[in-house]
Amino acid sequence: MRLNNKVVLITGGTRGIGKAIADLFFDNGADIIVTGKSKPSSNLNSKYKFYQVDFSKPDMVNGFLSFIEKQKRIDILINNSGINKICEIGSINHEDFIQVNEVNYFAPFKIMQIVSNKMIDTKTKGRIVNIASIWSNVTLPGRLSYSSAKSALVGMTRAAAVDLAKYHILVNAISPGFVLTKLTRDSLGIDGVKAIEKNIPLRRLAEPIEVANLALYLSSDEQSYMTGQNIVIDGGYSGV
Repeated sequence: MRLNNKVVLITGGTRGIGKAIADLFFDNGADIIVTGKSKPSSNLNSKYKFYQVDFSKPDMVNGFLSFIEKQKRIDILINNSGINKICEIGSINHEDFIQVNEVNYFAPFKIMQIVSNKMIDTKTKGRIVNIASIWSNVTLPGRLSYSSAKSALVGMTRAAAVDLAKYHILVNAISPGFVLTKLTRDSLGIDGVKAIEKNIPLRRLAEPIEVANLALYLSSDEQSYMTGQNIVIDGGYSGV
């Protein structure tokens, strides 16, 4: 059990990549706290501690930060929650731009600040993993808001890693490419998925568990020296 007795906070942990991480970490012995915008469906493990929060709403965010402060310790933080609004630069609504950055960048900063201070106080050799995106490395039309926020998240990861290294807290980012979640299937349909697969050298989308496996390694004691890195997991898409 690689994470025995570890307390893990996973934002956006009720579906997709976040849920795959939560389930895998639980199977490896961790105590899990997950967040979600809405109350989870019945398939969420009843042993997880759940906190409902929409990271675009300041009042809810402040309540969640107070909740984190009250925890005795947090050993591992996975900043996974995120939103995307596709729109090209000339038509971007300023409120939408701010919302995308609030969820994808400012919320992870606020959470990481509190959690890292808690790790320092409890002398925890913690692990922080920020889930970024390949759109921090490459981009497509209409991704300005999302690419900006995820690029900033990667930059923050590097800087935080340097600040926290003296406390033996390791901070890394994962940048997934196209992942075959239920949301992806529903939004793209079979034909849409097949079209994307043609542009991926491995000719398939990632399964959520493949991203979760990488998160598990980065969060485990077996990973003891890598910090400040952004690891792209996209089947070769961004390298073509």
